[in-house]
Amino acid sequence: MASKKRRIKPLFVLLVGILCFALGIGGGYVLFHKETEKSSLNNRTLLQLYNAMNNQFYDTTNENTSLLERLSKGLVLGAGDPHTSYMTKSEFDSFQDTVDGDYDGIGIDYLTTKEGAIVTTVYPDTPALKGKVQPGDLIIEVAGISMNNKSSSEIGKAIRGEKGTAVSLTVLRGGKRMVLHVERSSLDSSLNYGIKDINGHRCGYVDINTFGTATSSLFEKALASFKKNNVKSLIIDLRDNGGGYVDAAEECLALLNKKDTVLYMTKTKNGKVTKVKDATDDHYQFEQGLILVNNMSASASEIMASSLKKNNNYTIVGEKTYGKGTVQVEMPLANGGVLKYTYAKWLTPDGTSINKVGIVPNVVISDAPLAKLQLEKVPATYHFDQLNDYIKTMEVMLDALGYKPGRTDGYFSKDAQNALKAFQKKEHLKESGNYDQESYYHLLSAYVYAVGTKSYDPIYSKALSMLK
Repeated sequence: MASKKRRIKPLFVLLVGILCFALGIGGGYVLFHKETEKSSLNNRTLLQLYNAMNNQFYDTTNENTSLLERLSKGLVLGAGDPHTSYMTKSEFDSFQDTVDGDYDGIGIDYLTTKEGAIVTTVYPDTPALKGKVQPGDLIIEVAGISMNNKSSSEIGKAIRGEKGTAVSLTVLRGGKRMVLHVERSSLDSSLNYGIKDINGHRCGYVDINTFGTATSSLFEKALASFKKNNVKSLIIDLRDNGGGYVDAAEECLALLNKKDTVLYMTKTKNGKVTKVKDATDDHYQFEQGLILVNNMSASASEIMASSLKKNNNYTIVGEKTYGKGTVQVEMPLANGGVLKYTYAKWLTPDGTSINKVGIVPNVVISDAPLAKLQLEKVPATYHFDQLNDYIKTMEVMLDALGYKPGRTDGYFSKDAQNALKAFQKKEHLKESGNYDQESYYHLLSAYVYAVGTKSYDPIYSKALSMLK
């Protein structure tokens, strides 16, 4: 039997409708009013803080930076997001130069030590290469000024300069002091590429150091060169690439994908998810693709790696990536400064967030541990049966160079002593088997040179062995 339905009188329906409408308006007003009050309270509090600091604070810090800039930095820093920051105009200009990869200089990367800067990379077709600078050189003076205890930015500022001007570098190479004269020029170090013949395979190799404004056009130039030379395999090296402009990574991905392919997604604070699709018609294809990453591959690098893995079946080789799954925008401020703040998370093409998680490679292998080693000058002479981090670094470097120290945990074993003696013999040093400053300088130069020229590069070597 069908159940009977109670008929609601029209007047009752009208009254209910009016009541609901009134409650909606009233509730909305109450909520809006409360939100407005809360916002007003927050604004008044910030204004009180600013007025007190600006008008009554007795500044005894002797800081050269204005109080407004310090307050601005403190306000943004208090958000607790390491990727959100306030920058002065000069800081922002420097930030843009770093991201873009273009500058006037000599074309090197380096690690800072107390003595100066260890050259880790010399880029192709640069003044540094022409001036015979090598990976492993320890820069101790620039233009006659000591780099002892200088910061990385101070060393960089000393080396860089106007295009066409020259700079003298005093370096230690294997403990030998020499002066190199290098003429500066305008450079773009965001991307380098070349074709390699490996066991009968023609492989295109692209090293992307940052995603700057010119990166995608350079990437297209590389891909066109590979196509012209009938290259079938592609290696994209994203190690130590901390990101850059997301748009640049998107443009690079579009060169390798079909139109309407979902390259990645973004998710804003209100939960809105946007699919970012390839809007271009043309694309390049390769029979095999490999992506090299390490624990410093972040942000736009991770967008590119995860997208190529999902959409193009590329194989990722190396270490788990950094795990920066957020996107920032830049807002110019009235005082000339810039606010860089997080506005969204980015997601992989299948909707996964890698933020604070990273990407686990298909083939996991450790990178050359250059930045993790104790690269400072040894403060004493070390010998058999001792244990410390300086000895550990010695063992790691000897092992990388093929001298078989037996262990790399910092204990000075007989095997390590014999390995060191073999190295000392090759370098025409006294074969004492003791690790002194002379042996340190020679070993440091040899090791960093091997890493910088890829003669010792576990991840790169593994990728080459995987070429079909």
